[in-house]
Amino acid sequence: QPKKEEPLPPATSQNIPTFYFPRGRPKDTVNIDAVITKIERTFAQFPHERATMEDMGRVAKACGCPLYWKGPLFCCAGGERTGAVSVHKFVAMWRKVLQSCHDDAAKFVHLLMSPGANHLVQEDFVPFLQDVVNTHPGLAFLKEASEFHSRYITTVTQRIFYSVNRSWSGKITCAELRRSTFLQ
Repeated sequence: QPKKEEPLPPATSQNIPTFYFPRGRPKDTVNIDAVITKIERTFAQFPHERATMEDMGRVAKACGCPLYWKGPLFCCAGGERTGAVSVHKFVAMWRKVLQSCHDDAAKFVHLLMSPGANHLVQEDFVPFLQDVVNTHPGLAFLKEASEFHSRYITTVTQRIFYSVNRSWSGKITCAELRRSTFLQ
């Protein structure tokens, strides 16, 4: 005898909390306006409120970023085209980063990646590492040997990808960066 199917009761709606945060879990404690005010005070110390690459160390500190993020901060705000970054352009860029990137891995990827991408490739590390080579006191021996800069940067990039890019895709995502100890 065929079994009669009983109608299922109507599904009840459940509120499932968000569990996927590709750009980091949002923090309630971040006061964006306080960070922007600190950045504006730092820019007020520069002539015409414009920061050059040499000034970006203080700006990175005001942003709460590590010192060697100064190059990516400068480039992301458009400084490599003009040689200096205005306070308005930098604040607009950093406000967008703070609103969309909620952890260091997401910020780092956002600052280094090419426009329209959501991952890092080896070429994205070149300006970042060139700044480290130019300014790190422990790498002073490379200053005179500029013909080795590209080889050194290529070697360091390969080491970064070897330890961070465990999927061997040639693309470092935020998730892979979080799983690694690279930023620490």
